[in-house]
Amino acid sequence: MMIWFWLLIATAAAAAVFLVTTRAARAARQAQAPTEDPALSVYRRHLAELDDAAERGLFGEPELEAAKIEASRRLLSAAEDPNHLEQSGGPRSGLWITLAAVACGGLALIVYLFVGRPGVADQPYAARLASWRAVEPTSLVPSQLAEVMKAVSRERPTDPQAFGYLGRAEMASGQAGEASRAFAHALALAPKNLDLQVAYGESLIALADGKVSPDAQRAFQAARALDPLAGAPRYYLARARIENGDVAGGVTDLQALAASLPAGDGHRRLIESQIAEVQRSGGLSVGEGGDPATASLRRDGFIRGMVDRLAKRLETSPDDPQGWARLVRAETVLKDYAARDRALARAQTLFASRPQDLAAIRAAANPTTPQPSAP
Repeated sequence: MMIWFWLLIATAAAAAVFLVTTRAARAARQAQAPTEDPALSVYRRHLAELDDAAERGLFGEPELEAAKIEASRRLLSAAEDPNHLEQSGGPRSGLWITLAAVACGGLALIVYLFVGRPGVADQPYAARLASWRAVEPTSLVPSQLAEVMKAVSRERPTDPQAFGYLGRAEMASGQAGEASRAFAHALALAPKNLDLQVAYGESLIALADGKVSPDAQRAFQAARALDPLAGAPRYYLARARIENGDVAGGVTDLQALAASLPAGDGHRRLIESQIAEVQRSGGLSVGEGGDPATASLRRDGFIRGMVDRLAKRLETSPDDPQGWARLVRAETVLKDYAARDRALARAQTLFASRPQDLAAIRAAANPTTPQPSAP
């Protein structure tokens, strides 16, 4: 199959070289033919236009005479200068163009043979998608998971959950525009879903480079109407107040929200750090693409949710050594070493009589991270 691809590319390249060289040679021949400088006709036309302007009363006699003298001087100067014409390439210019094109093609082929991988088999999109759908979602990167969820949403066009997962995968892969469209579609199917409403608002924030835009405010106001005590709408609406100039009101709202969260909650620490920043600088600094802290929480929360679902499934169906290996690997990637240790301890109990399975589970822990403590 690859040989036909290369033959097609070579044919297209040869056709392009032929067209370029033949056109270049024709242009060179035309340029070398004796011809009049185009500037001469411009100056002649200018002289005729001066007479027309004088007839309409636009020039006085002295001004007309001076303009005619200057135009005539330029006309004579252009006619007497044989070097004024644009010079074309020599008779061998077409040969040099052909040699340069062949050299570029040969250099590209040499670079590909050394840097590329010509022996790798074709990987059609459909085959890759099928392979991604056959594995545990926690083993996929967000962009791959987004492609899987696109296929699932096409198969289930009336399922808001499918579009919600698609939106979260797109957000995790940095595609805020695609995520907002997926969340909007999901909300059209389930307008009373609080999580979807919040996720939609967050995608609009990412589209606005971290600012709580008017559209995002409306999304969070709708979310707060669904649940006045929900933390996420309160947080983003407080940020909107600060961004719109009501710093004192926004800080008061953030303080009330922080006080309602447990002392060890990561969101509370984030909110308290932002309160301190506002009090110190009078505003919130937001980098391009959104607040890095909240963006990180979104990505980690998306992955955390998948890992938690895997852990819950293993609790009900524990005889799955590959699933336990994926759980250990995922907890290691998330740097939740306590959860990884618990999963390893549970696997050691379940597979004590199956050393091969247990060894594969232990190998799933990244050796570059801290090793699990003894159970």
